[in-house]
Amino acid sequence: MAKSRQINVQQAISDVQTIVADVKQAETDCKLKQGLGADDNLRGFQECLNDVSGIVTAIEDIFQQLKSGQPDFSKLLADAEAIETDVKAAETDCK
Repeated sequence: MAKSRQINVQQAISDVQTIVADVKQAETDCKLKQGLGADDNLRGFQECLNDVSGIVTAIEDIFQQLKSGQPDFSKLLADAEAIETDVKAAETDCK
């Protein structure tokens, strides 16, 4: 989508809303694990929370750029790459 420099705003907004819902669920899951009290869960909790926070920040930036009607495609790509990196880290840290 961003590589062609053509953007389907409706699809992008829908995708962002889906990502936001998934991130909120991940954040809830991370908070639930903290309450379990097991040392293994607590060790990765802060890393998990940091990963989720990074994802949320990048998603919010993408959403604001799309709403502006003048997105910076290089920033959109950087945000998408940050999301990918944080999601991969969260897969490990949030277990």
